[in-house]
Amino acid sequence: MNAVRTPLSYRIALPLLMGLPLLCTPSTPRAYTPDFARYAVLESGPGDRLGASLLTATQPRCELDLAASSFAAGDQVLASWRISNPAPTRVNVEIKIWFKVPGQAPYSIASNLEAGRPVTLPASLDEITEMTELFKVDDTTTRGIYEINCRLIDPVTGTMFSEDLNDFQVR
Repeated sequence: MNAVRTPLSYRIALPLLMGLPLLCTPSTPRAYTPDFARYAVLESGPGDRLGASLLTATQPRCELDLAASSFAAGDQVLASWRISNPAPTRVNVEIKIWFKVPGQAPYSIASNLEAGRPVTLPASLDEITEMTELFKVDDTTTRGIYEINCRLIDPVTGTMFSEDLNDFQVR
């Protein structure tokens, strides 16, 4: 199975398989209802707290990778996303991606519950994005621990296929 690299550009662009970005910034979340025939995820990395899951060699996965676990004024917060379905058959999933800014409630960046239907991941999918800037830390950026997380769930049983929990510090 060969990974497909997808270039990204935008402040917090969560690239979707067909190229449609979800846009928001940590200080100004925007409501967005994506077309879930397209999807995105992140790759595991420095701030990971991998959640309990039923991962096997053939279950779908969402992962994220942050460039670092701590960022200071002037730094770019960079991340890459990955979604995979190593199975030889397609699989339906619910996708949940959420972001948490210190002192605020978590908010959904993507969830196909709004779309009212599961996402079908093609067989042997391995979609990876290149590192992209989520946001740049400046003097107005809230300091503290941020979170960016993803989860794939079986839409019928609610069984979790994969979860990747990632926190990082802005100092």
